[in-house]
Amino acid sequence: MPITPALLQKIQIPEVGRLADYVIQNNRHISPRFLSREFLTIQDRYADRYYDTFCHDAGVMAKCLEQGKNPELPGVIYSAMCKLTEFFPRKLEYFALKGYQVAERNGDFIHMMARLNDLKKVYKNKPDKLMQYIDVLYGQERCLKELCYNYNNAISTFRSVSRPPASRESYYLMLANTQTELAKLIRRKYPDQAKKKLLCARNIYSRDRIESPERNRASIAYIDMNLRKIELVKLIQES
Repeated sequence: MPITPALLQKIQIPEVGRLADYVIQNNRHISPRFLSREFLTIQDRYADRYYDTFCHDAGVMAKCLEQGKNPELPGVIYSAMCKLTEFFPRKLEYFALKGYQVAERNGDFIHMMARLNDLKKVYKNKPDKLMQYIDVLYGQERCLKELCYNYNNAISTFRSVSRPPASRESYYLMLANTQTELAKLIRRKYPDQAKKKLLCARNIYSRDRIESPERNRASIAYIDMNLRKIELVKLIQES
């Protein structure tokens, strides 16, 4: 789908429009670092005074960039907007979902994780969003397995203007935390699956080079408690 003048004309703040037009015209030669710097400069100038308008324009700009030849650029806008909309759930959900789709197309598991973390903020502790929250945890588990088991290949697709990827061991710890949380939520409906996840997490915490021994012991004790609860659930279901 080509970038149409009508789509660009939806941008209301002139500086956003000029930046969008410049990036589109020079798409293949624009670096993510350049776009991030220029976009954040405009954000600092307009976001406080014209918040809703700026969010709208950023969404249109990102949509235009998704249709361009440089697949790294739209994620820069979505990442910035996830930070800006952190305390506005509906807007955060929109930008996080769009950012996740871009990262997934690029095979960028680290940015997929980042956007899933944003979605966790939207869905956590909301009973009506429990299924979405569980889906996010499953998505994080898939990303983290890739980052743990195929670390060098997975980080090769990572492009960031601000920070390097975490260590493989850090991703293992995130995986254990995610599997523990997920198992707790699904243990009544899927006890066997929950047990498998808890045992995988327990194995990670048992490795000497993961975090401190004290934290590991506490995490293992918590997992053992949940394993006992799963066995109790199974006994009740079988009785």
